[in-house]
Amino acid sequence: MNAAAAKLAIVLAVDADSGAAIDQAAELLAAARRLAGPEGAEIAVALFGADPDPPARELAAAGVDVYAVETAGAAGYWREVWSAVLTEILSERSATHLVLRHDSLGLDLAPTLAARREAACLTGVEAIARENDELLFRRPLYNGKLHGWMKSVAPLTVLTVQPGAFPRAPLEPAAGGRVIKVSAPPAPSTVRPLGVRQTHAADAGLLAAEVVVAAGRGIGRRENLELIRRLAALFPKGAVAGSRPLCDDGWLEYRRQVGQTGATVAPKVYLACGISGSAQHVAGMRESGTIVAINRDPAAPIFQYADVGIVDDLLEFIPAVLAASEGAVKNER
Repeated sequence: MNAAAAKLAIVLAVDADSGAAIDQAAELLAAARRLAGPEGAEIAVALFGADPDPPARELAAAGVDVYAVETAGAAGYWREVWSAVLTEILSERSATHLVLRHDSLGLDLAPTLAARREAACLTGVEAIARENDELLFRRPLYNGKLHGWMKSVAPLTVLTVQPGAFPRAPLEPAAGGRVIKVSAPPAPSTVRPLGVRQTHAADAGLLAAEVVVAAGRGIGRRENLELIRRLAALFPKGAVAGSRPLCDDGWLEYRRQVGQTGATVAPKVYLACGISGSAQHVAGMRESGTIVAINRDPAAPIFQYADVGIVDDLLEFIPAVLAASEGAVKNER
């Protein structure tokens, strides 16, 4: 019997100390329910943290079994601790799938568990479909230039799912959920923690903006950022952002970086100016209300995510928009 026809047993793993445990769990639950399909599945959540009980109780009230894994003796993320606990949970539940977020934690943990359990490992999943009773997973290839559909033939499949790919639904009260308390093993003596350091906090104005104008390498020169700033200034609640390459080059502060290693934003409008559309960048903005892409390369991956695509030289297009806006203001006067 194939994976789609059999009843699935799905385990989700979430960092309870992340500050967004419920939101992350709700997003992974949306992916798990898409995976389960109409046949349904046995779904459990493993919550790791110093005090996982409060979010565990909230999730259990939604009818989900939750393993509250207390990691007081191994604060923070420890791959060895997480993998040891999850290995036991996966065996206990005869799991067919383990679902993680496609972030630094998930990308570190997924291959470890896949190798330990001789499981399939599919990262960056952004869509799930069924065809002839088989589960198919879509993920970006070649830095987002192509997308491929894949299937797993292993008894256990470890997935990392792109943030925002499966819109989360509100947690509805339901019976049947349990909180199962687990004490994590001590951290291995071969590893010494050096602490956790926040690299760059996202700009508060960026997170609150209704319109985000983001620049990529396609703007050509640093001096052209002035066009981006002027375009953002057209909107009362506009903000300037950038891709990681721009921030790495020092053209913008890291607090304005959008993407998997930067801020995650969901404005009403996101204008991607000269941004190619790598999976890492899209992970930080795909939940935007309307995505407008401006790029002179018609094959740029960003157009696969855009609601409005403009194939043009942005150094000609943006000045034309600014001139039209200034003309409209003069006419109103």
